[in-house]
Amino acid sequence: MPSRGTRKGPFPFDPISGARSRLDRPGVYPYVALMQVAADDEHDNYVVCRGFDTRANRFFDYVPNDPDKKGIKVAKPYGRRSKYLYLPGQVIPAVLARTGLYSDTDETWCQQGDNPGVASVSGHPKKYEENPDKFHGISALVDDDDVAIDWMTLWSESIHRIEVTGELAYGEDSADALIHWWDLVPDPDEWNEEWEITVHNTWHGVFTKPETDTDERGCDGWAVYCPDRDRWEILWMETPNTFLGKIKAGDSLTTATASVVVEVVQIVSGYDVTASTLCNDDDEITVYNPTTDGGTSYWFAASAGDGVLCRWAEGEEEGDSAKFYVIAVEP
Repeated sequence: MPSRGTRKGPFPFDPISGARSRLDRPGVYPYVALMQVAADDEHDNYVVCRGFDTRANRFFDYVPNDPDKKGIKVAKPYGRRSKYLYLPGQVIPAVLARTGLYSDTDETWCQQGDNPGVASVSGHPKKYEENPDKFHGISALVDDDDVAIDWMTLWSESIHRIEVTGELAYGEDSADALIHWWDLVPDPDEWNEEWEITVHNTWHGVFTKPETDTDERGCDGWAVYCPDRDRWEILWMETPNTFLGKIKAGDSLTTATASVVVEVVQIVSGYDVTASTLCNDDDEITVYNPTTDGGTSYWFAASAGDGVLCRWAEGEEEGDSAKFYVIAVEP
């Protein structure tokens, strides 16, 4: 019985020549190879991999702190040059991209070789020179050991699952967040604290949430890395942030009452409000009665034990911080 991989029968016919043709096309160098990410993605411009270098005709392994197994450094695409885009274990295509640069000193082109280069600013160069025959601000790309990088991948993740842990109110620009790799983490509540990022509010600051304890579930969503601004921007979050509460015994809500303490009974939608730093250990939280005229008259009235529907929203007055407001009471 033939071994695995042994051909059975002749090679197929070449559609052009009519002769039998081999399945492979040997060349001087195959300039494309598959690399495997071998370390945490902690560099903006490149990722540490292991793989087969077709020029040296050998496999380069990676072991942390082993001088004989340094792996292969693979540059990231210009539009994806940021940390936390790759996960150890991922297999990525890599190419040897020939780069030519224009010398302002000699006013001639010079060949940079198999080095993908790096812009003088984050990601892509930010402008196009009047002279169409030269790049602006591109220089040789080297790693942290000042060794030139040859390979470059053409693929990357750009959208990630996130958990927003910091406070985010209407109109606020940014908040602290954590990147999750939930596909490979058995417990969704676990994360690598090294993968902390700042996410920016979009669409005029429409996303909102209170600050969340770092050891509790916060607000899950998606963020995308935007190379033109060199930052992560929120695409989607669990909203609206609404819960059902019950007015605490001995307390009440009247049209002259600005706030009341309620017990969180059920999460209607959004993140777990009991993980908020505004909530105490008894799952009690202060909620606010919206004003009818911006003064001292308020919308809702309810007694102790009555149910209220509450939502996190922007403060009524300019400069007010966001807070939980009563938006309906038990009839």
